[in-house]
Amino acid sequence: YTKIKYIYKSISSNKLNINNLISILTITRYRPKKFENLVNSILENTSNLNNVEMIVLIDMDEKYEKDYKDIIDKFKYKLNIRLIQIDIEKNTQKNNYLSKISKGNLLFIVADDMIFAKNWDIYINNEANKFDKNIPFMIWPKEKGFKYPFLHNNAPIINRVWFDKCGFFQPEELHHFYADNWMCDIGRKYGQFIITKEIIYDHLHSEKKDGLIDETHKNTMRRSKNYNEEKIYNELKNSQNDVVKRLLN
Repeated sequence: YTKIKYIYKSISSNKLNINNLISILTITRYRPKKFENLVNSILENTSNLNNVEMIVLIDMDEKYEKDYKDIIDKFKYKLNIRLIQIDIEKNTQKNNYLSKISKGNLLFIVADDMIFAKNWDIYINNEANKFDKNIPFMIWPKEKGFKYPFLHNNAPIINRVWFDKCGFFQPEELHHFYADNWMCDIGRKYGQFIITKEIIYDHLHSEKKDGLIDETHKNTMRRSKNYNEEKIYNELKNSQNDVVKRLLN
């Protein structure tokens, strides 16, 4: 189904050469080295840095605050990057806050342990141009090594129209782990989504083979269990049709 949908969108698109501004929205904690690797991959693999902005959020009690600030200072002359330091409880709330203050046409929540593939921005722009820019749409960027990209996506991208109609990127009842599941549900029900033809990133998360379970991952897992995210996710399914109606209106 998704392959047929991709072919249809490719044939029916008007092939407009629109250079969308892509907002990379990253929350990070206790991972300055991984974060620096992410920024380096952006600098090395982005075709047009003028079409990218990056907004980074750290907590007020971040123990590596100086390291993060040094990294930002190091790259701010090469990349449109800024650092926000604020206390917000849930990761979903942080992502919604970053979405609100961003300026991009496309909103891309990017984890601090991701690495971008070559020319990723060209691929994202090409897929975005298959949609009418005045309607809400979602892009599922392919992840390296992810076996079934048509079943789920760990980092769905939405356009600004989607955010404006919904008023949020992720449901703030959730904390972190089930937010992408919920977003994928909405994308399937609404129908205006596409899976990229090319691989966009590699996700070097802690649970991968040879990955290291660090303090950040442990804390996020603990908070997810404390919030009982699985239960909340199942309860929120009843509200998904209302969100779809909002996108359609």
